[in-house]
Amino acid sequence: MESSSLCPTYAILHSDIVHANSTLVLAFDYWTVGTGSMSFDVIDVDTDASYFLMADWGYSGRWKSYNVTIPAGANIMYLFTGVTGGPLDEGEPRYGFSPEFGAVAVDNVRLTVKQ
Repeated sequence: MESSSLCPTYAILHSDIVHANSTLVLAFDYWTVGTGSMSFDVIDVDTDASYFLMADWGYSGRWKSYNVTIPAGANIMYLFTGVTGGPLDEGEPRYGFSPEFGAVAVDNVRLTVKQ
């Protein structure tokens, strides 16, 4: 997602439900720039408990990776939330973009059985 608005825009970039019969590794690649930020959260489907796992924001455009282990027996929903737009804080690097430009991407989401 991307935005050049002074008003922040929020979106769920991707979500899915996982019923883990075995221990799993959930891995993904992500990218943020300017006012763009993303967070990765997990919700326990059985108890509705929510767990914030990571967040990142405004980077120079380099892809990063993250992974988390999901224990066997877990029933979870994971989601990626993106926010773009709104003014950057004073002194934030702009990398050649307008002060309110932001972009977020999540790619290559993979779920594998832990060996």
